[in-house]
Amino acid sequence: MNLNYQNAWGFSEGLGLVQLNGEWGYINKQGVMMIALQFEEAEGFSEGLAAVKIKGKWGYIDRTGMTVIPAQFDSAWYFDGGIAEISLDDAKGLSRFTYIGTKGKLLIEPWPSQGRSEN
Repeated sequence: MNLNYQNAWGFSEGLGLVQLNGEWGYINKQGVMMIALQFEEAEGFSEGLAAVKIKGKWGYIDRTGMTVIPAQFDSAWYFDGGIAEISLDDAKGLSRFTYIGTKGKLLIEPWPSQGRSEN
């Protein structure tokens, strides 16, 4: 078990977030790397999916590390009841928020930011 991570977060759905040399990945409770260190930022799992940042955009992976929703969002939050909030920046850099389902489909038209803090 490698205990030399720069950061570590709690476990969710059996996987814990760890960071080394600026990259995030996931370990199991035995400390075995299950999803390689490769993400700029990452969140814990909820409903089998985790938000991860790749090349400046957020998408979602499953518990095997496979991309389920490609990285295309400017911010992304956890799933609850099959729905997650995301943001998309417009041409002026203003964030517009909406909700997606577990397949990445927009559920409603994006609305402008009202000063919410983002990921």
